[in-house]
Amino acid sequence: QVCDYRDAKVALRDIFDTMVITSPNMDYVPAYPVETTIVHTYADGMWGQHEYSRFPQPFVRGRWHLACIPARPCPPDVPAALWNRLSAKDWREDTSIGFSGLGHMTAELQEDLDHAAAVAIRRYEEYDVPDNVRAYGNMLVLILRQVLDRMRHLPAAPSVAIAVAAHVQRVALELCGLRTYAEVLVPRTESSVDFSARVLPVVGGFAREASDAALFTRVGVPTWYLQPLTHQLGVWRVVE
Repeated sequence: QVCDYRDAKVALRDIFDTMVITSPNMDYVPAYPVETTIVHTYADGMWGQHEYSRFPQPFVRGRWHLACIPARPCPPDVPAALWNRLSAKDWREDTSIGFSGLGHMTAELQEDLDHAAAVAIRRYEEYDVPDNVRAYGNMLVLILRQVLDRMRHLPAAPSVAIAVAAHVQRVALELCGLRTYAEVLVPRTESSVDFSARVLPVVGGFAREASDAALFTRVGVPTWYLQPLTHQLGVWRVVE
């Protein structure tokens, strides 16, 4: 079920005194990514709650495709390898190098990520997207190919190699989101039809403006709305 964007299917007070995070179309409330000037890279190569390829971030105009990043694998179009959690066990030291402590991610992992990246690139390139989307997507393809090349050929310490492999996952997923944005979200936003009951299996995002909350709810994007806590707010369920 989906409620009006101004009401709360679920609500969470979280870290706010006079505000509340609500969702009209989801059953849970993820952690809100508090703004920071420094984003940390963790042991798995991810960026914690600021990892936009895994967790919802605040909606930013011009970057709506980030909300369209798939939330889960959907083979063959979105391979499961893009969600593999990386760790030091996926790294092997290269004893042929004159320095100790340098190596590569395992051949099996590299093969899986190579394939997943190729799928993401192919799905993006085969779809006719607007020129402004194409320019940004072409930049992502260039970045992805450069990161793949580094993963294959440049030995590195475990933490660096993991971060590089995680960036392959991140950029490939962003390309998947760009395809969904162009193929699904743009037509929905340009239509007057209410798609709110057809929620997309994507990451979604946090709305800080009522207009964004209304729009993304209507087009079926998972939406969490940071809004003032008032007596007029209709709440179906409070979550922790």
